[in-house]
Amino acid sequence: MESEDEQEAETTRMAQAPGGNAESANVEQDSKQEVAACSWVWRIGRRCKEWFFQSKCHWLCLVFGFILMVIILAFVVKPETSHHGKFPPEQCPSEWIGYKNKCYFISEEEKNWTSSQTFCAKNESLLAVFENQEEMRSLTKRLKIDDSWIGLRKKGESFYWENGIALKVDSFQIRNHSECAYLDAFTISTSACSLPRRWICVKLP
Repeated sequence: MESEDEQEAETTRMAQAPGGNAESANVEQDSKQEVAACSWVWRIGRRCKEWFFQSKCHWLCLVFGFILMVIILAFVVKPETSHHGKFPPEQCPSEWIGYKNKCYFISEEEKNWTSSQTFCAKNESLLAVFENQEEMRSLTKRLKIDDSWIGLRKKGESFYWENGIALKVDSFQIRNHSECAYLDAFTISTSACSLPRRWICVKLP
């Protein structure tokens, strides 16, 4: 017959066995769940990646980004090129100055009005003409022009620009009302055409 101690040990061993099996089963189940979760995350990540690179939205985003970049570059470059229009400084002839879509020549020597006109014509240009007083003042200030012949001359009772357009009396004020016009600071003055002065030629776009 078994002793009481042996019976007690056997009873204890039998009681512990189911608990040990349950704990092992729980560990194995947890491990399987972790593997399944990782596998699910990996599959979702791969599908999202494939959708991003294959969907139309991805290509639309790329196209939109390219268009936005072109627009930004256009606005950045524009201030550098539009100021001089078709005649930036590097495209004007030597000794000419590019300013607001036109090229200007400011002489150092002096001639009468007719000789100044001839010089400009030989260089495929005109004695300077202005659309309005604001343009004239802007050019005079920027290029520091003074006492120089411009392309304005009296014919009959009216003044005409070199390009054939009649002077708008409400846009300009003229001093003296002689025959040929010249810039006098920020205003237009006139004198006899035979007097020597510097002159301004302009190439139109």
